[in-house]
Parts: sequence; C-alpha cells; structure tokens
Amino acid sequence: MGFSCKQNSKIFSDKIQVLLKILYIRVIPNYKIMKAIALIFSVFTLLFCSVQVNSQEFVGAFKLQKGDIEQVVAVVDGYLSHTTYDLKNKKFISTRGGELQIQDTGYSVKWQYDTQKTADGTPVESWLGQTSQFDFTLVDGGVQTNLSGNLEVWQMVDGMATPLTGVWRMTGRKQGDQISKTTLQSRRTLKILTGNRFQWVAINIQTGQFSGTGGGTYTFKDGKYTENIEFFSRDDSRVGMSLTFDGQIVDGEWHHSGNSSTGNYIYEIWGKLEK
Repeated sequence: MGFSCKQNSKIFSDKIQVLLKILYIRVIPNYKIMKAIALIFSVFTLLFCSVQVNSQEFVGAFKLQKGDIEQVVAVVDGYLSHTTYDLKNKKFISTRGGELQIQDTGYSVKWQYDTQKTADGTPVESWLGQTSQFDFTLVDGGVQTNLSGNLEVWQMVDGMATPLTGVWRMTGRKQGDQISKTTLQSRRTLKILTGNRFQWVAINIQTGQFSGTGGGTYTFKDGKYTENIEFFSRDDSRVGMSLTFDGQIVDGEWHHSGNSSTGNYIYEIWGKLEK
C-alpha cells in the first residue's frame, strides 16, 4: 500500500526534525542557523509534495454532470479521452482525445480525434496533431479543470487500477486456428481502460477519420470481462447492454473472446499501445 502526499510529507518532515535535533545538539549550536535549515527543508517538502500530487494523482476517470448530460474524461498511460453523452436518453454527443502531457499546474493534449470538430466541418489541419493547454488543480474528491470550456470541478469516479488498466490497440484476430496480426498503423482501434471504465475508439491519426466509439463501465474477474455500455456512437440502442467475454493476459497480450453486441463471435488480441 502506498502513502498519500500528505503522509509522505509527514514522514519526511518527522525525519527532518530528528536530523535537525542531531545537528543542533552535535554540530550546529546556532539556533538561527538551525531555523534557516528547517525553513529550507520545509520549502523543499512542499515543492516535492506539489509535484508528486500533480504528476501522479491526475489519473483515472472524472465526471462532470449537468442535468442529463454527462462528461467523462479518462486519463491513463499518457492518454486522455473526453466524452459527452446523455445516458438517460441514450444519446452519444461527442468525443475527443489524444496524447497527454502533464505539467506542475496544467496539462496539454495533442489531439488525434475530435467528433465535434469533424461534425462542424472544422478543417482537419486546424486541430489534428495540434496541442491545447488546460489548467487543473486537485481538490477533495476530484479535479478542477477548464477542459469543458469553463473552470469546473469534476468528480473522480475511478482512481484504482486493474491488470487491464492502460491504453490498448487491437493487434490481431483469431479465426479458427489462424491468428492474423497487424502492425501499428495510422488507422487503429484503441481501447482506453481505467480501473472500472472503458472506451474503444476507431480512428485514423493521419487523416482525422473517425469510425466509431463506445464505452461505459467494466469489470474483470476470474477470467471474465464484462462491459456495461453507456454510450455507443453507431447505434444508440446498444446503450444499457451488458456483454461478457472470456479474457486473459497471455505474454503481455490481452486475449478477448465472446459474442459482440451484434451477436457475432469474436476473438480479438490486444497489446499495449507503443509509445
């Protein structure tokens, strides 16, 4: 079990106090010098804590809800995906995402897909591969960020991890006894999983073409992977379905088999997205 930043800071501070007492007794009889050293260590502790929180805890899934409209952002393995949908009325609205870079007080996203801009007819070259900068501050139970366009508090809905947590790409399929493998191309299907949320996206990072997405919550236990669909861009009637697959990690690859939402049997192989 790890320690929180607050716990780490307390442990670090206690050790410093012991060190200062030793220095005071054995080495530094000057009280003013000791006070100065204590101040320096206190500042260092605060800086250490701040960097640790910002770089390590803005991970997982966060939700912003207004009426029936839900926005969910998944942040994992240097990737961010932001989706807006109406779960109650089974309506997909938009999704966008790409490579994530986290700084001390903000983060940037290099966009690889954006359905809203595509629908609006925004020229691809104005957003694809371009970087947007956002602010964030960690608060109790979530994060305050301007990802939605306004500075708002998003509730953390998932901060745990499972063996499936990460960004995966489809690397192959199995038909009968034959496995066909694919290399990483501009056109790709990704699955973005936090501890209990999933999203798949079919995209082309060179042209901006977007072929579809779906997502919601999932569980993975005793070799069974279950998806609970909350949004589906191709067919809103799929929302509310729960699909269970056989799942196992074999040599670092995720083998995923069972009946899809169309009722067809699939056997997919997924590997972690290369950096």
